[in-house]
Amino acid sequence: MVDAVRCAIEVQTGMVERNAGLPSERRIEFRIGIHLGDVVEESDGDLMGDTVNIAARLEALARPGAICLSEDAYRQVRARLDLAVVDLGPTQLKNIAEPIRVYSLQVGVPAEVKPAASA
Repeated sequence: MVDAVRCAIEVQTGMVERNAGLPSERRIEFRIGIHLGDVVEESDGDLMGDTVNIAARLEALARPGAICLSEDAYRQVRARLDLAVVDLGPTQLKNIAEPIRVYSLQVGVPAEVKPAASA
């Protein structure tokens, strides 16, 4: 899971660099959604199931240039992220029965340093 999130961060960072100095009509901006779970592989190689559907819905929620993670995915990587994260809270996703807690990673914005606890 950590590698998947790192890859998504690298893609988004690369797009920021690619788009630097370009007019808005020439920019390409991706949205990325990541969820953790089982998938079903069809005989033609297509992936199916709730995990794929949730990732697709998270992608639709993401702002251009951002990455949205489900709570399951975020729990796996939160200690290893050095990016600002916004908790979007429990979110009802289309065709998914229960709300999913969603986190948005802000690529290019470092995590805030928490002040040390006073003695």
